[in-house]
Amino acid sequence: MIKKSITAVILILTVALLLPFTTVLADVLIEPDDDFYHRNRNRMRSSNRGFYANGESGYIILLREPNSKREVAILENGKFINIMFVFDDDGTEWGVTEVNISETETRKFVTGWVRIDQLYMLYDSIMFIDEHSDELIDRPFSLSKLDIDGEVVMWSWPGSGRKSGTFNIQDFFGDEETNMNLGTTVYIDKYEREWGQLSYFYGYRDVWICISDPTNSNILAFNPAPVPDLYPAAEPGSKPVNSPDTGESVQTTPPLIIAIILVSIAVMSSLGLILAFWHKKATKK
Repeated sequence: MIKKSITAVILILTVALLLPFTTVLADVLIEPDDDFYHRNRNRMRSSNRGFYANGESGYIILLREPNSKREVAILENGKFINIMFVFDDDGTEWGVTEVNISETETRKFVTGWVRIDQLYMLYDSIMFIDEHSDELIDRPFSLSKLDIDGEVVMWSWPGSGRKSGTFNIQDFFGDEETNMNLGTTVYIDKYEREWGQLSYFYGYRDVWICISDPTNSNILAFNPAPVPDLYPAAEPGSKPVNSPDTGESVQTTPPLIIAIILVSIAVMSSLGLILAFWHKKATKK
């Protein structure tokens, strides 16, 4: 018991150190270190889902809080972010995220809010369940330690081709135990293989195992995620960028325009000197 408690404390401290801008709750739910979030916590909906930046202008702007005019960071379309919580502002949904805006090895995290309609939600297990709700079977499933030899593979969803992790089933049995009950949602694919959903399993959420072939890590994708349909990313120089000192936005000027301006200044200066020289010469005559 003491060993388990020490392990839990070490795990929580490790997560807290790796995510300096977050708060770890007792049930391992991670909260952002954000004033607006804490002031409105009772109106927040947990999300923890992945998105791509997808603004019509080619980028999105993270704000200090919903409807704020203070910009925190600017992300080009296609940038992946994780939305931790969602806030409903009279029908307009805002998501809070934490991103690393540093382009060096030294990480610099900022917390900001963005409208959900400026994002593209990545396909995940929740979407798979919604799309295949008529095909899901409500039936308990389990694995036996007598039948498993090797690591059990967890997948993002049946047919995804994306491995979420592995576990050794032998590590979860006592001396007298044989079967391990894992869940109650089963899906049968077009190859007659059975899959089972693990809604939560030791830190993993909404993952799946192939009950028919649990240790096979080479199951080919037969239901891959759709290709993201994103607005084109902003061209270089056409969007604000983050000031490294203040985090506020400044507008960049395209290099070609800068070159034209500098050449124009040089030409005008030279012309001015020539006119002044000829004027002075004419005066002497």
